[in-house]
Amino acid sequence: MISNLKSLLKINPPRQFLFAERILKKSLAPPFACSNSYSSSRELDTVEAYEREWVDFFKTAPDQFELYRGLNNAFSYDIVPTVPIVREVLLACRRLNHLPTAIRLLAALRAKVDTVDQYKLYLTAIEDLRLELGVPAPEEIGV
Repeated sequence: MISNLKSLLKINPPRQFLFAERILKKSLAPPFACSNSYSSSRELDTVEAYEREWVDFFKTAPDQFELYRGLNNAFSYDIVPTVPIVREVLLACRRLNHLPTAIRLLAALRAKVDTVDQYKLYLTAIEDLRLELGVPAPEEIGV
């Protein structure tokens, strides 16, 4: 009797068993492998290569969109942008007549560094250019 029941279930299994079997087959299937190469996932070997790439980028940023895109990408790395990069961004902001971006750059720099002393070192390193361009520090305007 039991063997008849087993053979009957093999021929016509209940619907829930079919559904469970489909789920198991899907979960045991090998995953589809795909490899994408994005420009932001590219590793730069040295700080000098990182600096050179972004200084060149900001020297030729044609509009605000490219400036924003470059800032988002430069700040997405695990290192803080170097002083030459910050100087070049300030010059690009002046060239594009966009003071708010220059102020936001300094605020983002303040958030990116580890300590307040590091931020003050950045401010002293770019003080001459910042005053020449008329860019106030975020603290000066209450940001």
